[in-house]
Amino acid sequence: MSSHGSSHSKGVMILLKPRLDVDFEKITADNFGRCILAKTIIDGTKIVLVNIYAPNDATQQVVFLRDVSKEFLTPYANDNLVVGGDFNCTISTLDKKGGRPIDSRKASLNELQSLIKTHNLFDTWRFMNPDQPGFTWANSSMKIQCRLDYFFISKQLNDHVKECKIIPNNYSDHSAVAPSLSFNECEFPREPGFWKFKNSLLSDTNYVELLTFKIPMYAKKHEQVNDKGLYWEMIKMEIRAFTIAFSKKKAKRINFFVGNDEIAD
Repeated sequence: MSSHGSSHSKGVMILLKPRLDVDFEKITADNFGRCILAKTIIDGTKIVLVNIYAPNDATQQVVFLRDVSKEFLTPYANDNLVVGGDFNCTISTLDKKGGRPIDSRKASLNELQSLIKTHNLFDTWRFMNPDQPGFTWANSSMKIQCRLDYFFISKQLNDHVKECKIIPNNYSDHSAVAPSLSFNECEFPREPGFWKFKNSLLSDTNYVELLTFKIPMYAKKHEQVNDKGLYWEMIKMEIRAFTIAFSKKKAKRINFFVGNDEIAD
């Protein structure tokens, strides 16, 4: 997940590795580019991914967190939730060094704690690193450091969390939070890769016809997204997911026929 940016107009995104087998059941975004939700099935496990970028203004923060809790998370109370992003708020004194005390934003703190409690979530970094500050942001002088970026995950998933790292980011003033979850202990690690569109698919009449039919559906599905850049990214994400699924099914069909030929010979 990625949620960095200096302005809410930039929007947030959910980025998924191409090697994952992902089916999207639903994608929802707010009107301001600050929250996006994807109800997914990833490698056979149902997970609701939520990425947020909370306002920095304390009053707006309270309203935003309350809306996220009620409008985005409540409908998925019984699902596996993974909620990550820049919350622009510290939870405990261990999360901040220098500057004003965390009680200066008590209303925001209370709202965030209420969200965590209401939806039965836990803080992955604090769960795996109970005594380490884990700052994700600092001012230029390094006199003020805070942990503002989190991954909150449904408590029923705590046995699946293997580690949580904070990784410095050269392209942002925020560090990245990287929790690792495993749902299959027998799975061997696979090398990461980049998904590339195969031009040969454009010669596949079935693929072209299906995609031509689906694109208007994708456009309709995400029409509530006002940010045109985010709107286009959502449509591309749908096309990518469809293409990967189509290619896998096509490969299975090819392998099946090749296998039969070999047996026949």
